[in-house]
Amino acid sequence: MTISSNSIINNTLKQANGGGGIYLGYGYRPVINNNDLYGNRTGNPNTIPNDINNGNPASGANVNAENNYWGAT
Repeated sequence: MTISSNSIINNTLKQANGGGGIYLGYGYRPVINNNDLYGNRTGNPNTIPNDINNGNPASGANVNAENNYWGAT
């Protein structure tokens, strides 16, 4: 699966353990390239920056999330 050329901006989710922008469920490792991905938040109130939440174990394969715009820093 590939997520490419999207604007995923300023989304919110009240659950603190989800992804305000993208949530990767167990076993899913899409290629996430060339997107505008910023301003997404979780929590109640929505104060936790969370553009991608990876629900896979830390010992698993890496997710390719290169060449995205993550907002101005």
